[in-house]
This record gives sequence, C-alpha cells and structure tokens, in this order.
Amino acid sequence: MENRGGKSKILGILAAAILVIALIHLLSHFYIFGIGFEGLYKKSISGFSFIEPKVIETMKQTYPNSNKLSVLFLVAEWILLGVILFEGRKKRSKEHIGELTKALSEKKSSSRSKTDLDALYEILKDKKELSLGEISKVFGVGSEVVLEWSRMLEEHELAELEYSNFGGTTLKIK
Repeated sequence: MENRGGKSKILGILAAAILVIALIHLLSHFYIFGIGFEGLYKKSISGFSFIEPKVIETMKQTYPNSNKLSVLFLVAEWILLGVILFEGRKKRSKEHIGELTKALSEKKSSSRSKTDLDALYEILKDKKELSLGEISKVFGVGSEVVLEWSRMLEEHELAELEYSNFGGTTLKIK
C-alpha cells in the first residue's frame, strides 16, 4: 500500500512541476509574442516595462520559427499535464471504488444491514458523501435504481441529493 502512496506523491510532484513550467512558458510566450491580437500585448498592464521593444523585435528576427516551436512545446506541456492529472484521478477513483466495495461486503455481512439500501445508508454514514456513479458501480445496479434509493433516503430525511454541473450528483448524509 505504501508503494501506491509513493507513486501518487511522485505523480503529484511531477504534475506540479509541469504546471509551473507550463505557466512560466505560457506567460513568457505571451510576453514575447503577444496573445494573438495585434497590438494588444503592447497595451497590457506591464507593457514594455521590463524589456525594451528593440529586444523583442531582435528576438523575433533572430528566431523567426521560435513562435511555432514555442506554441508546439506549450501545447505538448498542457497535454502532458492533462494526461498526468487524468491518470491520477482515474487511479484514485479505482482505489476509492475498492474501498467502498470492501465496506459494502463488511456492511452486508453484519446483521444490521439486511438490504442494499440499509448497506448504502451505513456506508453513507461512514463516508458522509458518495457520488451516484460510485454507488452504481459498487452495488452493480443502474443509475435509475441508485436515484430511486437516493430519493427514498431523501424522503425520509436521512440524506440529501446535491446536484452539480461539473462533478455529477452526490448523495450526502443529513
């Protein structure tokens, strides 16, 4: 188990390092080449307060293809960062589903949890919040069944559904 945590920390540090590099590169790209709107970079807040316009023009003349290469590296950095973050989230999700499945088997084996709904409520009391997608995967039922269970818990004021535009619907203990 410790090895997994070590790999997650390394991925997190790597993602943070790539993010910092990508942000520095992005800002320097904007500063040197502008943001794609003619004259806008000249009217920005910093203007040319750090570098004289002659220096930037000299750089553009000396390295005429650097803008294309810079854009290529910039895109590659952000894609790499996205892949690392996506893989890290996917791995954490799998580990979380594994924990929930283990908790489900423990709750079902106890005498207090006689139905899946009882087991869901017991797990919800421990975890405080679960996404409907997680519940569906752990119990092996469709989203309609999970929504029905969630509404039953909500009707009895044991839990509440929270709708989100980005993270999906979650079920929270009251």
